[in-house]
This record gives sequence, C-alpha cells and structure tokens, in this order.
Amino acid sequence: MALVKCPECGKENVSSTATACPQCGFNIREYYEQEELLRQEEQEAAWRKETFERRVNNVEIPKEPEMGGYIKIFIVLSVFSVICWFGVDNEVQQGLVLFAWASLTWLDWKMYSQNYEEYEEALKDAQAYKYKIARRQQAEAEKREIQEELDEKGIPYCPKCGSTHVGLTTRGYRITTGFIGASETMNICQKCGHKWYPKK
Repeated sequence: MALVKCPECGKENVSSTATACPQCGFNIREYYEQEELLRQEEQEAAWRKETFERRVNNVEIPKEPEMGGYIKIFIVLSVFSVICWFGVDNEVQQGLVLFAWASLTWLDWKMYSQNYEEYEEALKDAQAYKYKIARRQQAEAEKREIQEELDEKGIPYCPKCGSTHVGLTTRGYRITTGFIGASETMNICQKCGHKWYPKK
C-alpha cells in the first residue's frame, strides 16, 4: 500500500488500495491497477520490439547459390541410376529406378530454385528480406513458447497448426497396412484434421 494523490480531485495522502476517494469517491485502486497493467504491457511491447530488432540485425544475407554443387549431385544421381538400371532384370524395377531418379533430380532442382529465389529477394531489398526472416523466426519462437506452456499444463495441441481443439478418433484403413491397427486410438485436430498418436 502506498499513499498517492487522487487523480480525479487531487486530494493528497490517499491509499492506493482505496476503492473510493474520501473526497470525491473516485475508484483509486482500479485506476492504479489499470496504470500498472498498462506499464507492464508497455514493457512487454518494448522488450518484444528490442528482441525483434536483434533478430533483424542477426539475419544473414544469403550468398548466390553455386550451380556447380547441384550439377555434381545431378551427375552422381544419374550415374548411380544408370548402374541400378542395368543391375535389375525386369521393367517394374527399371521403372522404379527411373521414378527415383526423376524424383531426386526434381528435388535437387527445386532446392536450387528456392535458394536462388531467396538470394534474388535479398539482393533486391536486403532490409525487407531481413524483416521477413525475423518475423518468421519470431513467430516460430512464440509458437514454441505457447507449446512449452501447454506441455507444462498437460494440454494436448495439434503439432501441425498448434490448435488446442483436439478430439479422439481411430486410425482407420491405410493403403500400406490395410486394416491392421485400424482401431488404434489417435488424436485428431478439429481445426486442420491432422491425426497423430497420443504421447505415451
């Protein structure tokens, strides 16, 4: 408890916990509780701003990806696929080899394309790129904080979208395993539909 001045009428030496000023009836306790809440919110906002600025300053501008490394991966994949191709003796296995080669080659090219697009974006506007990456990092950090808090409280949440609207369902039929284990209990997110096994 502290002695304060009434913000409404200016009367001195009024208790900060008084529900009513003895002179004008103003709710002093509610006023100073709101003031304290606003002060804490301002401190939280300042801390978050400072943290965000540090994230921005720590973001590194990506270097131009070298095509040579991706070409080497492509060559290794091609040579290995040719060896596998001649090592099998039926069309089904050859088709699987061809499918694997095409998939891995596409992933290799996709990785190069994404890295080059990111490089071009940073080259065009480095500051905007830094802010974009910092916002992403901050969102991920806040998501982790929420998940850690939910873990401590024992509240289940969707590992995909973070929603706490979780229900129970059965696994159901799968192409890989058929009806084996189809009646096993699983969590299901009511928001995105993702299914996962409960933590043991």
